[in-house]
Amino acid sequence: MKRYYPLFIFLILLSCTEKEDIILGKWKLTEISTNDEDGNIQFEKTLNEKFITFYYDGKYIIEGTILVNSKNEKIERKGIYKDSKMQKDFKILYPERKKSKNYLMLKIKDKNIYIQYPYDYPTYEKYEKT
Repeated sequence: MKRYYPLFIFLILLSCTEKEDIILGKWKLTEISTNDEDGNIQFEKTLNEKFITFYYDGKYIIEGTILVNSKNEKIERKGIYKDSKMQKDFKILYPERKKSKNYLMLKIKDKNIYIQYPYDYPTYEKYEKT
């Protein structure tokens, strides 16, 4: 039986995907997108103290403070994340409240994650791993 231990360990390591390992952990918001008059997207640094943490069990939590109308407002959002069935390399962040349809799109690119908010002009947030 002991001679099969290396095989079991190898199979466990093989089943872990690289992208899944990348997303796990805590990420800090560093930049937000702005749209100019032509609809071009540009990123600007932000002072918001906003974090997102991804857990191995498929759950996430967004927490921190953002500046709204010259006041710091505390935020917290929980839910689950899953691979997108329609768009490769994207994940969908579903809210904890099942009745809410306000889901977010997430893409991993260049060791950063980008979260897209579905508005008339899409808004993006760029996060770096802490």
